[in-house]
Amino acid sequence: MKNLFENAKDFEKYIYYKEYNKNALIFLEGEQCRNVCIVKKGEISITTSTYDSLVEINNLKENEIFGDSLIFSTDNRYLGSIMAVKDTTLCIISKDNWLKLLENKEILKNYLEIVSNKVFKIQSKVKILSQKSIREKILFYLITESKRINKKTIRIKSKESLALFLNVPRPSLSRELIKLKDEGIIDFDRYSITLLDK
Repeated sequence: MKNLFENAKDFEKYIYYKEYNKNALIFLEGEQCRNVCIVKKGEISITTSTYDSLVEINNLKENEIFGDSLIFSTDNRYLGSIMAVKDTTLCIISKDNWLKLLENKEILKNYLEIVSNKVFKIQSKVKILSQKSIREKILFYLITESKRINKKTIRIKSKESLALFLNVPRPSLSRELIKLKDEGIIDFDRYSITLLDK
């Protein structure tokens, strides 16, 4: 993702950094959002609980932003709990300082590009989740990702993380992947899935 501060000057005085160890809870679901945060280093996961499972809402890596729209909402509570997947450093910006930073033309231009990409990502996930069957969710995700990266092989962090992203049970995902492999539609290993020509 694009760096918000690319080509910008005099922004350091408006921000501060905070470090979190792996598995540290950063914010709880329902807690008020008081700052805009950028993942300076590391990775975070945003999850929520349903009546019988844990669902990953989002996974953010270096340069990705959260809290930027929520902070202006009339109901500015986090929709999920935020946890550090690995040792993570966050760049933290107060609401007042965020407004000051957006007066900088370079930062504003970078931010608008980031927002556009975030909206596209959200729309893509809605499309995936709207697929009726687990098979359709898997194939829709793989085909979309393959087109996006222009490669047949899609890297995954783990089957657990993919199941969370697709909002399907882990055993059901594994069974469907095996079926697709047996049918010659995909091949896969622990960290990647390849769409075959068929």
